[in-house]
Amino acid sequence: MSTDTELDNLLNAYRVAPASAALRQRIVQNASRPSPWAELLAAIGGWRIAGPALAASLMFGVVSQLWWTQSVSHSVAEDSVWTLAMLNTTQEWANE
Repeated sequence: MSTDTELDNLLNAYRVAPASAALRQRIVQNASRPSPWAELLAAIGGWRIAGPALAASLMFGVVSQLWWTQSVSHSVAEDSVWTLAMLNTTQEWANE
């Protein structure tokens, strides 16, 4: 256990000079600055506006894919949601 005591004494003897005023000011400025995504979200009205808009665009994407698939193929009733979303892994795709 003497190595533990020696390590403790070594760590206790280690001193670091305090940060300069300029360094402290830069750290405070960087910590208080919001991210660009937070600024964008605040600019468009926050989650009260962005949330429903995101949900509506997602639903529009799904509905338009279903509508397009129905107009192209007549066997939509046989397809699953995974196939319509092009996430079906049972089909083999050839990269041509």
